[in-house]
Parts: sequence; C-alpha cells; structure tokens
Amino acid sequence: MTIREILVFAIAMAVRAIRPGLYFLWIDELNTLNAAADIAYQGQWSWVGNPANWDGLAYHSPVTNYAMTLPMFLSNDPTVARLFMAILSALTVVVSMRLMQRYTDSSTALIAGLFIAVLPQLVEWGRFVWNPSFAPLFIMLWIF
Repeated sequence: MTIREILVFAIAMAVRAIRPGLYFLWIDELNTLNAAADIAYQGQWSWVGNPANWDGLAYHSPVTNYAMTLPMFLSNDPTVARLFMAILSALTVVVSMRLMQRYTDSSTALIAGLFIAVLPQLVEWGRFVWNPSFAPLFIMLWIF
C-alpha cells in the first residue's frame, strides 16, 4: 500500500468507526448476527442465508453469515461486528482507489478515494451489519 492509500484508509476508517454503537440494532442486523453466532458457537452450518423480502429471491446468500463469524470468534458484542464491517468498508475505498488508478492517474484516484471515503451512504453502510453492506467490496473486487 502506498502512503496515499494508507491515509485514505485511515480517513475512511475514522469516519466509519466513530461511535459504532450509536445506532439501535435493527432486525436485519439481528438476523445476521444470530445466524453467525449459531455458526460460531453452536456449529450450526447453513445452506441458505437470511430470508429476503423480495419475490424473486427467497433467501440471501449464507456468505454474509459465515463472514460474520470472524468477529463473533472475538466477541459476541455487536459493536465488534460493526467495527469489522467498518474495516471491510474502508478496504472497499482502497480497492476502488486501485481500480481508479488502473484506468486514470494517481491524482484522480486520490480524489475519488477521498470522495468515497466520506460518502454518507457508504459510511452508513459501513456501520451496519447487513447483507448488502458486503456488496460494494465484492463488486469492486469483481471489477478489478
């Protein structure tokens, strides 16, 4: 990682990690954390994820539940899971900077990375344990 990427990662992490326990836990977060706790503490593996509220897709992918077992091994506190999501969201910013640098120059990549680092929608998603919160990172990796 370059010094620019480290600084943008630090900015992205700072805005996402400020008071991660500020929000109430929503039902989507509780479903994901409960399924991850079942996997981590009771060994209950699952072939399907949480129910989806969409007619075209009955269930989400279980990848989210399996990924959320990593912070569950550290602590069953939801704040740790939110900080894990903040790290993944900040990594999304670095991957998008690298993607931008591949097609443009480093100055444009820096500006794009700074914009993405403080984009309110991505900052909010980076604080929320939710199935779609994983999407930006995997989409950026797929494009890269």
